[in-house]
Amino acid sequence: MNTVHQHTNQFSKTSGSQWHAEQQQLHIDLEPLLGLPTTLILSGWDIGIGWSTVIEGETTVYNDPFGASPFPIEFFGHELLKPWVATIPENIIALFKRYKGNTFGILMLVNRHSYLKELFEDHPALFWFAYTYAKDNHWQEQKFVACCKSKRSEILKVCGLPNTPSAVKLLQKIEANYFNRYTYDQIRELFGVEDYAVLNHRGSVPIRWVAVLKRFPALLYSPFVHNWQGDWTSEEYELLRDIARMVATHDDEDYLRWLNGCRDLETLKVQHDNLVNRMVEQNRKHSGYEILGNKTYPTPPLSGIEQIEPILNSHGLRDESEQQRHCVAAYHSEIVQGRYYVYRILEPERATLGVSVFKKKNGENSLRIDQLRGYKNQKVNEDTEKFVFGWFYNSEECSQISHFKKT
Repeated sequence: MNTVHQHTNQFSKTSGSQWHAEQQQLHIDLEPLLGLPTTLILSGWDIGIGWSTVIEGETTVYNDPFGASPFPIEFFGHELLKPWVATIPENIIALFKRYKGNTFGILMLVNRHSYLKELFEDHPALFWFAYTYAKDNHWQEQKFVACCKSKRSEILKVCGLPNTPSAVKLLQKIEANYFNRYTYDQIRELFGVEDYAVLNHRGSVPIRWVAVLKRFPALLYSPFVHNWQGDWTSEEYELLRDIARMVATHDDEDYLRWLNGCRDLETLKVQHDNLVNRMVEQNRKHSGYEILGNKTYPTPPLSGIEQIEPILNSHGLRDESEQQRHCVAAYHSEIVQGRYYVYRILEPERATLGVSVFKKKNGENSLRIDQLRGYKNQKVNEDTEKFVFGWFYNSEECSQISHFKKT
Protein backbone atom coordinates (compact mmCIF):
# COMPACT_ATOMS: atom_id res chain seq x y z
CA MET A 1 0.00 0.00 0.00
CA ASN A 2 2.82 2.43 0.81
CA THR A 3 4.17 1.96 -2.70
CA VAL A 4 0.77 2.79 -4.14
CA HIS A 5 0.39 5.90 -1.97
CA GLN A 6 3.84 7.20 -2.89
CA HIS A 7 2.92 7.21 -6.56
CA THR A 8 -0.59 8.69 -6.45
CA ASN A 9 0.89 12.17 -6.85
CA GLN A 10 1.79 11.09 -10.40
CA PHE A 11 -1.79 10.29 -11.49
CA SER A 12 -1.73 12.93 -14.18
CA LYS A 13 1.32 11.48 -15.91
CA THR A 14 0.44 7.97 -17.02
CA SER A 15 -2.55 6.51 -15.15
CA GLY A 16 -5.96 5.89 -16.67
CA SER A 17 -9.26 5.23 -14.90
CA GLN A 18 -12.58 3.52 -15.62
CA TRP A 19 -15.88 4.21 -13.87
CA HIS A 20 -18.21 1.23 -13.37
CA ALA A 21 -21.58 2.87 -12.77
CA GLU A 22 -23.54 -0.24 -11.76
CA GLN A 23 -20.98 -1.26 -9.14
CA GLN A 24 -20.23 2.37 -8.24
CA GLN A 25 -16.53 1.64 -8.46
CA LEU A 26 -13.68 3.61 -9.94
CA HIS A 27 -10.75 1.52 -11.17
CA ILE A 28 -7.44 3.37 -11.58
CA ASP A 29 -4.65 1.61 -13.45
CA LEU A 30 -1.30 2.15 -11.70
CA GLU A 31 0.74 -0.36 -13.71
CA PRO A 32 2.47 2.35 -15.81
CA LEU A 33 3.67 3.92 -12.56
CA LEU A 34 4.63 0.84 -10.56
CA GLY A 35 5.83 -1.45 -13.29
CA LEU A 36 3.55 -4.31 -12.23
CA PRO A 37 -0.17 -5.00 -12.62
CA THR A 38 -1.78 -2.75 -9.99
CA THR A 39 -5.30 -1.35 -9.73
CA LEU A 40 -6.63 1.09 -7.13
CA ILE A 41 -10.38 0.64 -6.58
CA LEU A 42 -12.57 3.31 -4.99
CA SER A 43 -16.18 2.58 -4.04
CA GLY A 44 -18.85 5.31 -4.18
CA TRP A 45 -21.03 6.86 -1.50
CA ASP A 46 -24.18 4.80 -2.08
CA ILE A 47 -22.49 1.43 -1.61
CA GLY A 48 -20.14 2.62 1.13
CA ILE A 49 -16.98 4.68 0.76
CA GLY A 50 -13.94 2.44 0.72
CA TRP A 51 -10.81 1.54 -1.18
CA SER A 52 -8.80 -1.50 -2.10
CA THR A 53 -5.86 -2.51 -4.27
CA VAL A 54 -5.35 -5.40 -6.63
CA ILE A 55 -1.64 -6.10 -7.09
CA GLU A 56 -0.72 -8.97 -9.41
CA GLY A 57 -4.15 -10.52 -8.82
CA GLU A 58 -4.05 -10.22 -5.01
CA THR A 59 -6.77 -8.00 -3.48
CA THR A 60 -6.28 -6.02 -0.28
CA VAL A 61 -9.19 -4.12 1.29
CA TYR A 62 -8.51 -1.14 3.57
CA ASN A 63 -11.27 -0.64 6.14
CA ASP A 64 -9.48 1.25 8.93
CA PRO A 65 -10.61 4.93 8.92
CA PHE A 66 -7.54 5.83 10.98
CA GLY A 67 -5.10 4.17 8.61
CA ALA A 68 -3.28 5.70 5.67
CA SER A 69 -5.21 7.42 2.89
CA PRO A 70 -4.81 6.33 -0.75
CA PHE A 71 -4.20 9.96 -1.78
CA PRO A 72 -4.17 13.45 -0.21
CA ILE A 73 -7.13 15.84 -0.16
CA GLU A 74 -5.62 17.83 -3.03
CA PHE A 75 -6.46 14.99 -5.42
CA PHE A 76 -10.21 15.23 -4.82
CA GLY A 77 -10.31 17.73 -7.65
CA HIS A 78 -8.34 15.51 -10.07
CA GLU A 79 -10.05 14.72 -13.34
CA LEU A 80 -9.47 10.97 -12.85
CA LEU A 81 -11.56 10.99 -9.67
CA LYS A 82 -14.45 13.06 -11.03
CA PRO A 83 -17.08 10.28 -11.41
CA TRP A 84 -16.30 8.91 -7.95
CA VAL A 85 -16.35 12.34 -6.27
CA ALA A 86 -19.71 13.03 -7.93
CA THR A 87 -21.30 10.35 -5.71
CA ILE A 88 -20.38 12.27 -2.52
CA PRO A 89 -22.75 14.98 -1.17
CA GLU A 90 -21.51 18.43 -2.19
CA ASN A 91 -21.62 19.86 1.33
CA ILE A 92 -19.33 17.06 2.55
CA ILE A 93 -16.83 17.73 -0.23
CA ALA A 94 -16.90 21.45 0.60
CA LEU A 95 -16.01 20.73 4.23
CA PHE A 96 -13.16 18.45 3.22
CA LYS A 97 -11.44 21.32 1.47
CA ARG A 98 -10.79 22.91 4.87
CA TYR A 99 -10.50 19.98 7.25
CA LYS A 100 -7.27 18.29 6.31
CA GLY A 101 -5.66 15.16 7.65
CA ASN A 102 -6.69 11.67 6.64
CA THR A 103 -9.62 13.00 4.65
CA PHE A 104 -10.43 9.58 3.25
CA GLY A 105 -10.76 8.18 6.77
CA ILE A 106 -13.16 10.96 7.77
CA LEU A 107 -15.13 10.27 4.60
CA MET A 108 -15.43 6.59 5.56
CA LEU A 109 -16.77 7.46 9.00
CA VAL A 110 -19.39 10.02 7.95
CA ASN A 111 -20.53 7.63 5.23
CA ARG A 112 -20.87 4.67 7.59
CA HIS A 113 -22.54 6.42 10.54
CA SER A 114 -25.42 8.87 10.08
CA TYR A 115 -24.81 10.34 13.54
CA LEU A 116 -21.21 11.17 12.63
CA LYS A 117 -22.37 12.75 9.38
CA GLU A 118 -24.73 15.02 11.32
CA LEU A 119 -21.98 15.97 13.77
CA PHE A 120 -19.54 16.70 10.95
CA GLU A 121 -22.08 18.90 9.18
CA ASP A 122 -23.15 20.75 12.33
CA HIS A 123 -19.81 21.14 14.13
CA PRO A 124 -17.02 20.14 11.73
CA ALA A 125 -14.25 21.58 13.92
CA LEU A 126 -15.29 19.43 16.87
CA PHE A 127 -15.55 16.32 14.72
CA TRP A 128 -12.19 16.99 13.07
CA PHE A 129 -10.47 17.70 16.40
CA ALA A 130 -11.82 14.49 17.94
CA TYR A 131 -10.82 12.51 14.85
CA THR A 132 -7.27 13.89 14.98
CA TYR A 133 -7.02 13.07 18.69
CA ALA A 134 -8.36 9.55 18.10
CA LYS A 135 -5.88 8.91 15.32
CA ASP A 136 -2.98 10.19 17.43
CA ASN A 137 -4.00 7.85 20.23
CA HIS A 138 -4.58 4.79 18.01
CA TRP A 139 -8.30 4.45 18.68
CA GLN A 140 -10.47 1.88 17.00
CA GLU A 141 -13.57 2.92 15.06
CA GLN A 142 -15.95 1.65 17.74
CA LYS A 143 -14.36 3.79 20.45
CA PHE A 144 -14.47 6.90 18.29
CA VAL A 145 -18.15 6.41 17.40
CA ALA A 146 -19.04 5.90 21.09
CA CYS A 147 -17.16 9.07 22.04
CA CYS A 148 -18.94 11.15 19.41
CA LYS A 149 -22.34 10.02 20.73
CA SER A 150 -21.56 11.73 24.04
CA LYS A 151 -22.42 15.32 24.85
CA ARG A 152 -20.22 17.72 22.93
CA SER A 153 -18.60 19.03 26.08
CA GLU A 154 -17.77 15.44 27.03
CA ILE A 155 -16.13 14.89 23.64
CA LEU A 156 -13.83 17.81 24.42
CA LYS A 157 -13.09 16.39 27.87
CA VAL A 158 -12.02 13.07 26.38
CA CYS A 159 -9.75 14.97 24.00
CA GLY A 160 -8.09 16.85 26.86
CA LEU A 161 -9.89 20.18 26.42
CA PRO A 162 -12.19 21.98 28.90
CA ASN A 163 -15.59 20.30 29.04
CA THR A 164 -17.69 23.44 29.10
CA PRO A 165 -20.36 24.83 26.78
CA SER A 166 -18.19 27.93 26.27
CA ALA A 167 -15.35 25.73 24.99
CA VAL A 168 -17.68 24.01 22.52
CA LYS A 169 -18.91 27.41 21.37
CA LEU A 170 -15.42 28.86 21.00
CA LEU A 171 -14.16 25.88 19.01
CA GLN A 172 -16.92 26.52 16.50
CA LYS A 173 -15.71 30.12 16.13
CA ILE A 174 -12.16 29.16 15.13
CA GLU A 175 -11.36 30.61 11.73
CA ALA A 176 -8.64 29.01 9.61
CA ASN A 177 -8.03 28.54 5.92
CA TYR A 178 -7.20 24.91 6.62
CA PHE A 179 -7.60 22.72 9.67
CA ASN A 180 -4.33 20.80 9.77
CA ARG A 181 -1.72 19.80 12.35
CA TYR A 182 -0.71 23.41 12.97
CA THR A 183 -4.34 24.37 13.61
CA TYR A 184 -4.78 21.41 15.96
CA ASP A 185 -1.77 22.42 18.04
CA GLN A 186 -2.86 26.08 18.11
CA ILE A 187 -6.33 25.12 19.34
CA ARG A 188 -4.72 23.30 22.25
CA GLU A 189 -2.68 26.41 22.97
CA LEU A 190 -5.79 28.57 22.87
CA PHE A 191 -7.57 26.54 25.51
CA GLY A 192 -4.48 26.85 27.67
CA VAL A 193 -5.02 30.62 27.87
CA GLU A 194 -6.77 31.60 31.07
CA ASP A 195 -10.24 33.07 30.54
CA TYR A 196 -10.31 31.98 26.88
CA ALA A 197 -14.13 32.15 27.05
CA VAL A 198 -13.91 35.96 26.87
CA LEU A 199 -13.38 35.50 23.12
CA ASN A 200 -16.88 34.10 22.68
CA HIS A 201 -18.21 37.62 22.29
CA ARG A 202 -16.56 37.67 18.86
CA GLY A 203 -18.12 36.30 15.71
CA SER A 204 -14.90 34.45 14.86
CA VAL A 205 -11.40 33.92 16.22
CA PRO A 206 -8.66 33.70 13.57
CA ILE A 207 -6.27 30.86 14.39
CA ARG A 208 -3.27 33.15 13.82
CA TRP A 209 -4.34 35.15 16.87
CA VAL A 210 -3.59 32.27 19.21
CA ALA A 211 0.18 32.78 19.33
CA VAL A 212 -0.34 36.47 20.07
CA LEU A 213 -2.90 35.84 22.81
CA LYS A 214 -0.67 33.20 24.36
CA ARG A 215 2.21 35.66 24.43
CA PHE A 216 0.05 38.62 25.52
CA PRO A 217 -2.89 37.23 27.55
CA ALA A 218 -3.87 40.72 28.73
CA LEU A 219 -5.17 41.33 25.21
CA LEU A 220 -8.17 39.17 26.05
CA TYR A 221 -9.59 42.11 27.98
CA SER A 222 -8.41 44.88 25.68
CA PRO A 223 -10.80 46.87 23.46
CA PHE A 224 -8.19 46.35 20.74
CA VAL A 225 -8.91 42.63 20.44
CA HIS A 226 -12.65 43.22 20.99
CA ASN A 227 -12.80 45.55 17.99
CA TRP A 228 -10.08 44.21 15.76
CA GLN A 229 -11.53 42.59 12.63
CA GLY A 230 -8.35 41.86 10.69
CA ASP A 231 -5.47 39.48 11.16
CA TRP A 232 -2.36 40.14 13.19
CA THR A 233 0.33 41.58 10.96
CA SER A 234 4.02 41.77 11.83
CA GLU A 235 3.55 45.46 12.62
CA GLU A 236 0.87 44.86 15.27
CA TYR A 237 2.78 41.95 16.74
CA GLU A 238 5.99 43.99 17.02
CA LEU A 239 4.13 46.84 18.71
CA LEU A 240 2.56 44.48 21.25
CA ARG A 241 5.86 42.73 21.84
CA ASP A 242 7.65 46.02 22.38
CA ILE A 243 4.99 47.25 24.79
CA ALA A 244 5.30 44.06 26.82
CA ARG A 245 9.10 44.34 26.91
CA MET A 246 9.08 47.99 27.94
CA VAL A 247 6.61 47.38 30.75
CA ALA A 248 8.59 44.35 31.95
CA THR A 249 11.79 46.41 31.93
CA HIS A 250 10.15 48.77 34.40
CA ASP A 251 9.12 45.93 36.71
CA ASP A 252 5.45 46.40 35.90
CA GLU A 253 3.99 43.03 34.98
CA ASP A 254 0.50 44.39 34.39
CA TYR A 255 0.60 46.20 31.09
CA LEU A 256 -3.16 45.89 30.57
CA ARG A 257 -3.67 49.55 31.47
CA TRP A 258 -1.45 50.47 28.51
CA LEU A 259 -3.78 48.56 26.22
CA ASN A 260 -7.15 49.63 27.61
CA GLY A 261 -7.18 52.77 25.50
CA CYS A 262 -6.26 50.95 22.29
CA ARG A 263 -9.16 50.48 19.90
CA ASP A 264 -7.26 50.31 16.62
CA LEU A 265 -3.76 50.26 15.20
CA GLU A 266 -3.32 54.03 15.44
CA THR A 267 -4.11 54.19 19.16
CA LEU A 268 -1.86 51.18 19.71
CA LYS A 269 0.97 53.15 18.12
CA VAL A 270 0.19 56.10 20.40
CA GLN A 271 0.40 53.93 23.51
CA HIS A 272 3.65 52.45 22.26
CA ASP A 273 5.10 55.92 21.74
CA ASN A 274 3.92 56.97 25.21
CA LEU A 275 5.96 54.15 26.71
CA VAL A 276 8.98 55.05 24.62
CA ASN A 277 8.74 58.63 25.87
CA ARG A 278 8.54 57.39 29.45
CA MET A 279 11.69 55.36 28.96
CA VAL A 280 13.53 58.30 27.41
CA GLU A 281 12.54 60.56 30.28
CA GLN A 282 13.82 58.03 32.80
CA ASN A 283 17.10 57.87 30.87
CA ARG A 284 17.51 61.60 31.35
CA LYS A 285 16.59 61.57 35.02
CA HIS A 286 18.85 58.65 35.92
CA SER A 287 22.35 59.06 34.54
CA GLY A 288 23.67 55.63 33.60
CA TYR A 289 20.10 54.31 33.47
CA GLU A 290 19.86 52.33 36.69
CA ILE A 291 17.59 49.70 35.24
CA LEU A 292 20.16 48.72 32.61
CA GLY A 293 23.14 49.17 34.89
CA ASN A 294 26.65 49.26 33.45
CA LYS A 295 26.95 46.06 31.45
CA THR A 296 29.39 44.93 28.80
CA TYR A 297 27.55 42.72 26.35
CA PRO A 298 28.70 39.36 24.96
CA THR A 299 30.76 39.52 21.76
CA PRO A 300 28.33 39.88 18.84
CA PRO A 301 28.25 37.11 16.21
CA LEU A 302 28.90 39.65 13.45
CA SER A 303 31.55 42.27 14.15
CA GLY A 304 30.07 44.93 11.87
CA ILE A 305 31.49 47.28 9.27
CA GLU A 306 31.99 51.04 8.98
CA GLN A 307 28.30 51.67 8.27
CA ILE A 308 26.98 49.05 10.72
CA GLU A 309 28.27 49.15 14.30
CA PRO A 310 27.45 46.57 16.99
CA ILE A 311 26.29 48.01 20.30
CA LEU A 312 28.65 46.59 22.90
CA ASN A 313 27.34 47.80 26.26
CA SER A 314 24.26 49.03 28.09
CA HIS A 315 25.27 52.69 27.80
CA GLY A 316 25.34 52.35 24.02
CA LEU A 317 21.93 50.66 24.08
CA ARG A 318 20.49 53.43 26.23
CA ASP A 319 21.88 56.08 23.88
CA GLU A 320 20.52 54.29 20.81
CA SER A 321 17.07 54.10 22.37
CA GLU A 322 17.12 57.80 23.23
CA GLN A 323 18.56 58.98 19.91
CA GLN A 324 16.18 56.93 17.81
CA ARG A 325 13.19 57.35 20.12
CA HIS A 326 12.26 53.67 20.23
CA CYS A 327 12.25 50.84 22.76
CA VAL A 328 15.41 48.95 21.83
CA ALA A 329 16.58 49.35 25.45
CA ALA A 330 13.87 46.85 26.40
CA TYR A 331 16.02 44.13 24.79
CA HIS A 332 18.74 44.56 27.42
CA SER A 333 18.09 41.28 29.26
CA GLU A 334 18.08 39.22 26.08
CA ILE A 335 21.34 40.82 24.95
CA VAL A 336 22.99 40.03 28.30
CA GLN A 337 21.89 36.41 27.84
CA GLY A 338 23.40 36.28 24.34
CA ARG A 339 20.00 35.76 22.71
CA TYR A 340 19.81 39.12 20.96
CA TYR A 341 22.17 41.68 19.43
CA VAL A 342 21.61 45.27 18.37
CA TYR A 343 23.47 47.17 15.64
CA ARG A 344 23.59 50.90 14.94
CA ILE A 345 23.03 51.58 11.22
CA LEU A 346 24.76 54.78 10.04
CA GLU A 347 24.26 54.55 6.27
CA PRO A 348 22.42 54.68 3.84
CA GLU A 349 20.18 56.13 6.58
CA ARG A 350 20.20 56.17 10.35
CA ALA A 351 18.47 53.06 11.68
CA THR A 352 18.63 50.28 14.27
CA LEU A 353 18.98 46.56 13.52
CA GLY A 354 17.93 43.76 15.90
CA VAL A 355 19.26 40.22 15.39
CA SER A 356 17.81 37.22 17.24
CA VAL A 357 19.88 34.16 18.14
CA PHE A 358 18.28 30.72 18.31
CA LYS A 359 19.63 27.31 19.22
CA LYS A 360 18.92 24.60 16.67
CA LYS A 361 18.31 21.00 17.69
CA ASN A 362 21.93 20.13 16.90
CA GLY A 363 23.13 22.84 19.30
CA GLU A 364 24.34 25.25 16.62
CA ASN A 365 23.38 28.91 16.63
CA SER A 366 20.93 30.26 14.08
CA LEU A 367 20.59 33.98 13.37
CA ARG A 368 17.53 35.92 12.21
CA ILE A 369 16.99 39.56 11.39
CA ASP A 370 14.26 40.42 13.87
CA GLN A 371 13.68 44.07 13.04
CA LEU A 372 15.14 46.96 11.08
CA ARG A 373 13.65 50.32 12.05
CA GLY A 374 14.38 54.00 11.64
CA TYR A 375 13.64 56.96 13.90
CA LYS A 376 10.51 56.34 16.03
CA ASN A 377 10.20 52.83 14.54
CA GLN A 378 9.60 54.16 11.06
CA LYS A 379 10.11 51.80 8.14
CA VAL A 380 13.49 52.17 6.44
CA ASN A 381 13.80 52.83 2.73
CA GLU A 382 14.48 50.13 0.17
CA ASP A 383 18.18 51.04 -0.26
CA THR A 384 18.80 50.65 3.47
CA GLU A 385 17.01 47.32 3.59
CA LYS A 386 18.99 45.95 0.64
CA PHE A 387 22.27 47.18 2.10
CA VAL A 388 21.68 45.72 5.57
CA PHE A 389 20.34 42.39 4.35
CA GLY A 390 23.18 42.15 1.87
CA TRP A 391 25.69 42.62 4.68
CA PHE A 392 23.89 40.14 6.89
CA TYR A 393 23.80 37.35 4.34
CA ASN A 394 27.10 37.91 2.59
CA SER A 395 29.58 38.73 5.36
CA GLU A 396 32.35 36.19 5.88
CA GLU A 397 31.38 35.68 9.51
CA CYS A 398 27.74 35.16 8.72
CA SER A 399 28.58 32.50 6.15
CA GLN A 400 29.85 30.37 9.03
CA ILE A 401 26.55 30.63 10.93
CA SER A 402 23.13 29.27 10.00
CA HIS A 403 20.76 32.18 9.42
CA PHE A 404 17.38 32.98 7.98
CA LYS A 405 15.33 36.03 7.21
CA LYS A 406 12.38 36.99 9.33
CA THR A 407 9.11 36.24 7.56
